[in-house]
Amino acid sequence: MSWLPDVSTADAHISSSLEIDVCADWRLPLDDAWKLDLGLYTYYYPGDYARGIPRPHATEAYAGISGSIFSLKYSHSLTNTFGFADSRHSDYIDASANWKIRPSWLLSGHVGPQRIKNTDRASYSDWKLGITRNLADGFALALHFFDTNADASIYTNPHGEFLGRSAAVLRATKTF
Repeated sequence: MSWLPDVSTADAHISSSLEIDVCADWRLPLDDAWKLDLGLYTYYYPGDYARGIPRPHATEAYAGISGSIFSLKYSHSLTNTFGFADSRHSDYIDASANWKIRPSWLLSGHVGPQRIKNTDRASYSDWKLGITRNLADGFALALHFFDTNADASIYTNPHGEFLGRSAAVLRATKTF
C-alpha cells in the first residue's frame, strides 16, 4: 500500500503505510441463482498526518446483487472519500462479469464509475479485463489489465507519478 507515502512530501509528511479494512455484510439468497448483499465498509489509515491534510479514512454503505455471471454493486460514502474534503455522499458503481469460457478458464471484466461529490474533476471510471487459469492442487495463474480515465492533474503525486495509469498484473496463487 503506497498511495499515501507517495503523496507525502517534506512539507506535508504522511507516515501511514497501512490500510485497515473492516467490513460487515449481510447476504441474502433471493432464489437459487441470485443473491442480495448489503453492508458497510470502513477504510482506515493509521499514522501521522501534517496539519491541514484531510484524513483519507472512509466509510461506505453498499448494496449489491449477483447471479449467474454478473454482479452489480452500489457504494455510497457516509464520510469524506479518501482524503477529498467535503466529499461525503460520493458514490461508486461496480459492474462485473465472470465467464467460465472453458473448464479451468475464467474471463473477467469490470467497469466502475467513481463520483467524487463537490470535486467533479476527481471523478473517474476504472475498468479491468482479465483471464484466469485454474491449475491442479489449488494453484491458479491470472493476468489482468487495469486502466482509468482519471485526470492526471488530480491524480499525479508530488513526485510526478500518475497514480491512475494503466497496469498489467500477473498473479500466481495457491488456495489451501
